[in-house]
Amino acid sequence: MPAIRNASIVLTIALGLAVATVARSQDQGASPAGSAGTAGSAGSAGTAGSAGSAGNSGGGGAATAGGPTAAPTADQMMAAMAKYGTPGAEHERLKAMAGTFDAVVTFAMPGMPEQTVKGKMTNEMILGGRYLRGEYAGEMMGQPFSGVQVFGYDRMKQKYVSSWMDSMSTSMMTAEGTADEAGKAITAKCSYDCPITNSKRSMRQVTTITDNDHHTFETYESGPDGKETKAMTIKYTRAKE
Repeated sequence: MPAIRNASIVLTIALGLAVATVARSQDQGASPAGSAGTAGSAGSAGTAGSAGSAGNSGGGGAATAGGPTAAPTADQMMAAMAKYGTPGAEHERLKAMAGTFDAVVTFAMPGMPEQTVKGKMTNEMILGGRYLRGEYAGEMMGQPFSGVQVFGYDRMKQKYVSSWMDSMSTSMMTAEGTADEAGKAITAKCSYDCPITNSKRSMRQVTTITDNDHHTFETYESGPDGKETKAMTIKYTRAKE
């Protein structure tokens, strides 16, 4: 696995350089140390309570009170990367949606009656169980339609995150949100540029995992008055082999 090790080394070095840069910036912006007779200054001579001063009780050491924090070691950086980069229980929940599913899509366009179309979604866990990647194939308004989704959980943000792109748009839709206590319903919000109204629109998305063979996806559009209107429902049922 030399490629993975090399990538980890490069990322560790990059993080180290970033931390060192921040530390230098903090150091340059800190108050000058070592001044004589200044109350509360670090490294001053004969000042009561100063850190690192000569002849003071309770003084010192290398670390200066209020001064820049030492850059983390390579081991500390790797530990932090492992903490936030390792899949957890949230990623485990996404596995229930892995596999091939038959999709029944119900949606309504402004000024048009409700429509129902069918399609198929094929999902797989990728990158060591960190993301659920899905490919959708079906039709929309009488035309072939395909899309790609990536669904995951960001341990730094502590939020579920997703991206969607399809054959009817050149825009990528991204969303983030949280799950209920049971981890079955994931509610996310996103904004997107609507080509019909040429304006920014808001959407709420709800993914509900019923069991390993069934889940649903619902979207709610927010109007200019802030009121929500249900725009689409997709019911997924695991395809029979």
